[in-house]
Amino acid sequence: MYIQKISKKYKVSYILSLMLLIFSSLVQAANITVQADRSPIVLGEQFTLTFSADANPSGDPDFSPLTKDFDILRQGKSSSVRMINGDVTQNISWNISLFPKKAGNITIPAIQFGSEQSPSIELIVASTPPAQQGGQVSQDIIVEAELSAKSVYVQQQLVYTQRLYFARDFFRNATLTTPQPKAGKMDIEKLGSDREYTEMKNGRQYKVTERRYAIFPIQSGKIEIAPTFFEGRLIERGSQQQNFGFFSRPTGQLVRRYSPAFTVEVKPQATAFNGKHWLPATNLTLHANWSIPPEKAKTGEPITLTIGIIANGLRAEQLPQVTVDMPTGLKAYHDQAVLHNDSNSQEIIGTRQEKVVVVAANAGEFKIPEIRVSWWDTKTESQKTATIPAKTLKATGTSTVTPATQPIQTPAQQTAPAPQPVMGSTQKTVSKVATSTGNSVTNLDATSSKQTKGETVWFYISMLLFALLIFVLYLLWRQPKMSRELGKATDRKSHQLSAVDALKLVEQACESQDNKQLRDAIIVWGQAYLQLPNSNLQNIADEVTDTSLSLEIKQLMKALYASERSNWHCAKLCDLLLDYRIKKIQAKSTSRISSLYPEE
Repeated sequence: MYIQKISKKYKVSYILSLMLLIFSSLVQAANITVQADRSPIVLGEQFTLTFSADANPSGDPDFSPLTKDFDILRQGKSSSVRMINGDVTQNISWNISLFPKKAGNITIPAIQFGSEQSPSIELIVASTPPAQQGGQVSQDIIVEAELSAKSVYVQQQLVYTQRLYFARDFFRNATLTTPQPKAGKMDIEKLGSDREYTEMKNGRQYKVTERRYAIFPIQSGKIEIAPTFFEGRLIERGSQQQNFGFFSRPTGQLVRRYSPAFTVEVKPQATAFNGKHWLPATNLTLHANWSIPPEKAKTGEPITLTIGIIANGLRAEQLPQVTVDMPTGLKAYHDQAVLHNDSNSQEIIGTRQEKVVVVAANAGEFKIPEIRVSWWDTKTESQKTATIPAKTLKATGTSTVTPATQPIQTPAQQTAPAPQPVMGSTQKTVSKVATSTGNSVTNLDATSSKQTKGETVWFYISMLLFALLIFVLYLLWRQPKMSRELGKATDRKSHQLSAVDALKLVEQACESQDNKQLRDAIIVWGQAYLQLPNSNLQNIADEVTDTSLSLEIKQLMKALYASERSNWHCAKLCDLLLDYRIKKIQAKSTSRISSLYPEE
């Protein structure tokens, strides 16, 4: 209504002024300014940098120079036109949300807008918030990190400990980054589960989440580990994150807190080590187990030697293949190695398991030499050797090697003796040869007749079996649904029975306290309850969802492979096995309940 009341003169003036402004913005250079929303800025807190222009610049801005010292979260553009007393002014703004990467005096470089550019300015980024009353600095979020050592050998495990302290709650979409290499090559793997506790720090109580990582330097020299950081939006005091709707965005202060960066000196392989494979570890052991006692071997029958390497502070991929020098008379066939990595809060535990099938071709005693693996003890800075003692394999029975035999010749193929040039004996010799030849022909005819009859019988049997096969296929074609349902019902019934029987076997093995019997019972249990057709202890330990049960099964493996008697007792393993089904049902029930309350 107001515009309609303006006189025609003012309307024309307004249009002409606007056209003049647009034209002048095209031919005149834009004046560009830059300003931060506050100063100083605290490291880890978001701030806004605003670039303003009084006319359209000759090109789009290039903000990439900012990424050297800042992380760009988002950017937006707005424009406005104002007319006061016939004077028309234009303003174009670019708002950039930034996170500083470091503390100190940081220069905002000049930003190009085509042929124009903004001026450079200097910002002060403080490492901590300003001191409160009393001179004490109090932060709601703190991220700390530490290393187990400042210098390690190449491929040696380095433990990185990360701690998040928080005195205020934050929204669930917050992130805590994992350590990443800044310079150098390394492998990084998480250790165990998060540890949560409370701790007093600077006179204030914090909740703490602690995580540990294993870092394995791949090459010697210096490596640098970049800072990790927490990024999240703090919940305003007095509010709850459940009050926000599905489509609404949580409000609150967005903060980022950094841990320190680290530089580590990585030493090459120790010169004092003369082993075949460089294995820096805190402990390394060798274990051997025979499927049957080697002194009870029989010729031609295979027995299995299982060799296990367990290394603390090394991954399974770093462990070498164990070579066994078999004496003459024994044949060895290596199966594919099984690798497994486990971890606790302190270190990686790598396990390599190899199976060697041994067959004795002849009867006798065969001495299998000692098996040795040299490794470097990182605690004592010395070389050590893990061994499996020499073993004598005693094989009984007849030789499995078939002696070379002469080819059997028929009488027709045999060469008749040359007739003697004696008068009167010629007729008798010819008669004997003819008789011998006649007998051989008769025998061959009889054999041929028997073979023909046998082939005829097998032909009719084959035809009968083929007819039965066609009949069975016809029945399956006529009643496919009934056959499938019957098969499924039978499978379900047999599975239930096998699971019950397997549980009884576990109970019997626990009562007898026999590790080998318990091993066999667990394998049957894995086939029935976990549906693992080709199960072994390692597969079952990987499959179960109960961490305690998995660790106890591995302790059983160690007890079986140990060369000396182990103090490990099977009582805890038995209790965990018998309670596993109950825990599984409870876990399923809990997951159903929690799924009704998805996180924001």
